[in-house]
Amino acid sequence: NVAVKESAITAAILKALNQVPGCFAYKNHGSPMALAGLPDLTAILVGHAYYYEVKRPGQKPTPIQEHRMAQLRAAGATVAVVHSAQEALDTLTSHLIPST
Repeated sequence: NVAVKESAITAAILKALNQVPGCFAYKNHGSPMALAGLPDLTAILVGHAYYYEVKRPGQKPTPIQEHRMAQLRAAGATVAVVHSAQEALDTLTSHLIPST
């Protein structure tokens, strides 16, 4: 049984997010000039920023990733660690539908 690669999960999430009407999602590529620990994906929908740290099942964010996610949340963004396209879509849905 071959484990699913994180890159395959990321590709599936990007495809799903970009099929949501009005959603613009993209992969954040690391480079020497990039800020360490930024989440893997960014999505914008209805003027709100969503950041997704993609992990294979059973994996957890590193301490620097946890720190960056806390900074993004403090700035008002929605941040989630996701393991599937459905988890990412659920984050959008839960934010857009008012709780009763």
